[in-house]
Amino acid sequence: MPFIEEIPSGFGALRSVRHSAILSKTPAFWARPAMPLGSHAPQWLRPA
Repeated sequence: MPFIEEIPSGFGALRSVRHSAILSKTPAFWARPAMPLGSHAPQWLRPA
């Protein structure tokens, strides 16, 4: 299906509906896939 995309995630293959906008210079995408809780150590931003 052309409107469904599949990306790897911490839960296995993740299927989602593609973003409806088509942007030539800044394509829409997920920068980080979904991961199960506890996959990464917690981090907090330090106040500036």
